[in-house]
Order: sequence, then structure tokens, then C-alpha cells
Amino acid sequence: NIQQTAQQNYIDAVKLIKDFGFTCSAPNDIATKKDITQFLNIPQSTLNSFLRKHKNEIQPIQLDSATIRSFGSKASRMNGYQLDDVTKIALGMDSVIGIKLKKQVFGQIGSFANPNTSVEVQWREVLSNVFQGFDLHFNYPIGPYKVDFFVAKLMLVLECNGYCHRYYDETEEKVREKLITQKYSLVRFHHKINLETLFNGILQAKPGKMIKLYDLEKLGQQMPFDINTLNL
Repeated sequence: NIQQTAQQNYIDAVKLIKDFGFTCSAPNDIATKKDITQFLNIPQSTLNSFLRKHKNEIQPIQLDSATIRSFGSKASRMNGYQLDDVTKIALGMDSVIGIKLKKQVFGQIGSFANPNTSVEVQWREVLSNVFQGFDLHFNYPIGPYKVDFFVAKLMLVLECNGYCHRYYDETEEKVREKLITQKYSLVRFHHKINLETLFNGILQAKPGKMIKLYDLEKLGQQMPFDINTLNL
């Protein structure tokens, strides 16, 4: 699993986030929420949601008024976070910088647990708009595996696969697909396809069936699909 792989290929993750440019506003290497959100380039609401879900693992430090004033804040109360906890946050969230950190810490951690590409992060933004109100989840656990996108109200699994997919273990892949499709619909799509093609695939999806929406040979000849041009 990820923890064992991280131990076998040990990297000082706390040092690594500093190498990636993370700095703390408070003395003694104590970070504020602003430090974290700026580093990960995420809204504070996203960070707050993550912290609520992991309140038993990440314990904030209540900063005293002198510390708060020392870095120019006018807030009356503020929490700080030790670098160990900042590392947990960075590795636990699929921001662009978080994905880069995971690649450094975990390396290749198995066919079905590879960190997402930045394009998949962009698809996350698109699908969040498309499936708003449908209980969309990212990196959702199903049995021993994690899937890229799970739309709970539609019982739908979406997997965004790039060129690395051609190197997956086909036998293990079939086992994984069989487990997922016992209960859910499964649509695999290449990150270069357009939204219309994805929707057409979703319309064909049903439990027990896997829809595959990419042809690696043809896609290799196409220009990359720019998700930012979508008009949602």
C-alpha cells in the first residue's frame, strides 16, 4: 500500500515541501491557513472541508495574540499547523502541487493508484460543474481500489486515462473492472476526448457494462484537447 511504499522509498516529505517553495508565516515553522492555501493554490473553503474530514488526524495549534501580530495579521484568533500536518494536507489533496509531491514521495505506487495528471485536475473542475448536485467524489474507494470520479446519485464511475494506460496489467485490470461493474456503471475516457463524446458514452452506461472512449493510435495523431475552452 501507499504507506509501505513511502517507507521503502523514504523521502523527507517535510523537507520536500520546503524545496517546493513552502514557507511559514509564524515562527518555529508554524503555518497558517493562508500559507497552505497559497502554496496549494486552493480556496480556503476547500481546505476547511479537508480539515473537517481529518480533524482526528490533524490537530491545529491556537496561536497567541503576539504571534498573530508578528506577521501583520489583525485577526483576534487564528490556528496554526505544524509542518508535519501541512505535509499530510499537501499529500492528501489532489491539487496540482499535491500531485507533484505524491509523485516524488510515492513514485510508481501501482497501476490503479498513480497520482492524477494536471489534465485530470482540469477535468475535475469541468465535471464538478456538470455533476453539481449529483454527489460527485474524487479518488473514491471501491473495494481495494480507488476510482478517479464517482457520481453517487447515478451509480457511475468515470476513469480518466492517459497514455500510461497502455502499460497497465491487463489481467489485474479485468479483475478491477469486474468488481466495479458488479454494482456500478463504468466509463473509461481519454483526457483528450471532447465533452460531447464523454456524454454520449455516459448515456450508454449501465451497471455490468464498461464503456471505453479512446483509441490510443488515433489520439496520438490529434492535438491535445484544451479543457479550458469549454463553455459551461
